[in-house]
Amino acid sequence: MSDIVAIKQGLAQRAEDVAEMLLPRGRKQGNEWRCGSLQGEPGQSLGVHLTGHKAGLWSDFATGEAGDLIDLWQHTTGLKFVEVLDRAREYLGMERPKENRDPNAPRKTYKRPQKPECHAPKEKALDYLHEVRNVSVEAIAAYEVAEKDNGDILFPFLSPEGELVMATSRAPRDGAPCIPISKDFEHILGGWHAIPDDTRVIDLTEGYIDALSMYDYGYPALTVPMGGGGGRKQQWIDNEYERMERFEKVYLALDDDKVGEEAAVEIARRLGRHRCLRVRLPKKDANECLMQGVAREEIAAAIDSAESLERINSEPAGPTLICRCASEIESEHIEWLWPGRIAVGKQTCIAGDPGTGKSQLSVAIAAAISSGGEWPCGEGRAPLGNIIIFSAEDGASDTIIPRLIAAGADLNRIHIVDAVGTEAGSRRGFNLQADLKLLEEKIAEIGDVCLIVIDPISSYLGKTDSHKNAEVRGVLEPIAEMAERTRVAVCSVTHFSKPSGGTGTKALHKFIGSIAFVAAARAAFAVLEDPDDTGRRLFLHAKNNLSEAPQGLAFHLERSIVGEGIITSRVKWEYEPVAMTANEALAAETGKSTLAVEEAECFLQALLADGPVPSKQVGAEAQEAGVAKATLRRAKASLGITSYKDGMDGGWFCALPKALKSTEGAQIKNVSIFGIDEHLRASTPPMEVPSNGGRAA
Repeated sequence: MSDIVAIKQGLAQRAEDVAEMLLPRGRKQGNEWRCGSLQGEPGQSLGVHLTGHKAGLWSDFATGEAGDLIDLWQHTTGLKFVEVLDRAREYLGMERPKENRDPNAPRKTYKRPQKPECHAPKEKALDYLHEVRNVSVEAIAAYEVAEKDNGDILFPFLSPEGELVMATSRAPRDGAPCIPISKDFEHILGGWHAIPDDTRVIDLTEGYIDALSMYDYGYPALTVPMGGGGGRKQQWIDNEYERMERFEKVYLALDDDKVGEEAAVEIARRLGRHRCLRVRLPKKDANECLMQGVAREEIAAAIDSAESLERINSEPAGPTLICRCASEIESEHIEWLWPGRIAVGKQTCIAGDPGTGKSQLSVAIAAAISSGGEWPCGEGRAPLGNIIIFSAEDGASDTIIPRLIAAGADLNRIHIVDAVGTEAGSRRGFNLQADLKLLEEKIAEIGDVCLIVIDPISSYLGKTDSHKNAEVRGVLEPIAEMAERTRVAVCSVTHFSKPSGGTGTKALHKFIGSIAFVAAARAAFAVLEDPDDTGRRLFLHAKNNLSEAPQGLAFHLERSIVGEGIITSRVKWEYEPVAMTANEALAAETGKSTLAVEEAECFLQALLADGPVPSKQVGAEAQEAGVAKATLRRAKASLGITSYKDGMDGGWFCALPKALKSTEGAQIKNVSIFGIDEHLRASTPPMEVPSNGGRAA
C-alpha cells in the first residue's frame, strides 16, 4: 500500500533530487542541501539531510521550522496536504492505495441528510457536556457539536471539505444511545473538520465525547461512527480508506473492553498493522479519564507505550532464538559523523597518555557537530546535531564550558550529565550498567542527538572490573545495541596503560584495561606526543573495522582567553595530514627512546668511572649534555646506579655498582680483565674520555 510511510521512504531515497527540485537555488554541502529559507534563496539557514537514517529530514535554524520532504513540498508549493501526496505518488511512480475490501461487492449510493434544525449548545446540551462530562467549551466549538430545539445533543459527521454526511443525536443524560438522524447514511469518521490539514498522527476513539476528551488532552482525534466491535461495525473503512493514507500512525484509543478489542483488531487488519497501535488508557475510555482528573502526563505515557498490533497476543511463552534470513536483510551504507573516524550508531575509542589533549580533542569534535563546522584537512563538514557529554575528571563550569566556548561550540546543543537523581532526592554517579535506560530516555527527550562522549569510560563502569574481559563486554555490548537502536555515535575516551618494560609497539596493546574496550569499538585512535616536538600532538589510527585507515592528523593545543579573563585551551589543527599510523609512531618513539637511554648509559659510565660524583653535578652535566631527566632516570635504573649520602652533613653522591666497576669500568680505564699479574697486560696509555661525556657525536 502506497500510504504516507511508503511515500516518505520513496522520497527519502531520492532526497537530493527532491531537494534540488523544490529548492533549485540551494546547493549541496557535504551530506546536506543548503539554502537560506523555505523561499529557496541561497544561504545556510535551512538544511536538508541527503543520506543516512535522517535522509529527507530538514530544519530551518533561523525559524525553528522542521519536517520531512512531504512537509517541504507543501511549504514550497502551497498545495494542500492530500494534493502533495498525489504529486509525490506521481513523482515516485506509485499507484493509489487499493482498498482492503471485496472487489465484487456492489458500490452503495448514499443520500445526504437534510440539515437539522439546531443551534450552538446553550442549555441542556451544554450543561451536560461541560458540567457533567467535563468537556471544554473550546472542544465543543471545534467539533461543531450542536443542540436541537428539544435539548438533545447533535454530533455532526462532516467530510474534510465541510459537507454534512451524517449526524447522530442523543439525549443529554448518561446511558442514552446515539441514534442516526437518517437512514442509508454513509459511514464516515467524525471530527474531520477539527483536524489540521497537515496532521500525520491521529487518535481513533469509540465515541464522539471521547474524541472531544482527547482534544482537551491535546491530541487530534476522530471517532468511529458505530462504536466498538468488528465486521460491519467498522464499515466506515470502505469509505475512508484513501483519506486515512495520510496518517503515519493511527493510535487506537478505543474502550478497554471486549468490543473495543474487536474493533482494534479489525481496524488494524484493514488499515495496516504496521501503523496501528493499541492505546491502553488509565481508565475505560478517554472521557472517563477526563472526568476523573487523569493528568495529561498519564495520557501521554499511555500513548507513548502503545502496543503494535503486530505483536499483541503473539509474544512467545519462553525464550526463543531470534534469527533473520540474510535475503530479508537490506544492506546499508555506513553513515559517518566524521568520515572514516566516527560512525553513526557505532562506538569509537580514543586513548592516550595523560596531558596529551584527549579531552580537548573530544571537545573539538563535539563543537564541530554542535555548530556544523568543518573537519580538518578537507575531510568534509560535520552534520549538525546535539551532543551529550559525560566527564568525570573535568569540571563543567571551569574547564568544559570554557573549552567549548573556545572551540566555537553552540552551547544550546551541548548537554552535560552531572549525576543521577534518586527517588530519595539525593544524587549518585551515573553507571553505564545500571542507568543505560535513563540515557536512552534522555536521548529521546533531547532529540536529534548525534554523539555521546564518555570521558573516561572507566569512571562509569560501576563495580565492573575494567581488566576482566567478560565483565567489560557485559557493559559495552548493551551500549553498542543502544547506539545502533538510537542511531547515536558513542565516543569513549580512555588512557594508555603504564609502561611495562616490554618492547611491543602495537597501539591497541597500550589501551588501558581489558582488550574488550578496543574490541567493542569499531574504530580506535591514539593521541600521541610528537617525540620531535613536545608541543605537537598526533591523532593517529589504531584500528578501523568499517573503512580504510584514515589519514593521520596533527594539532597543537592553543591558549585561548574566553569570558572575563578565563584562560583555557583549544585544538588548533594543522593543515596537512600525517602519513603514519599509531603503530608506526609508537615504533619510532620506542626506537628513539632506546637509543637515548643507551647514550645516557655511556654518559654515566664515563662520568662515574673514576668513582662517586655528587648528584647535583651529575644532574648539571647531564642537562648540559642534553640528557633528559626521564632518560637519565631510566639509564640509572638500567645500570643499577645507587645514590648515597656522605655522612650527616655531607651531600648526595652517585656511584656505579661494584660489579660494573670491575668489568665495564675497567674497559674504560684500558685494564686487562686478568688483573695486574697477567703477562698479556696492555702497555698502551689509558683511554681519554671524550669532551662530550662519552656520548655519540
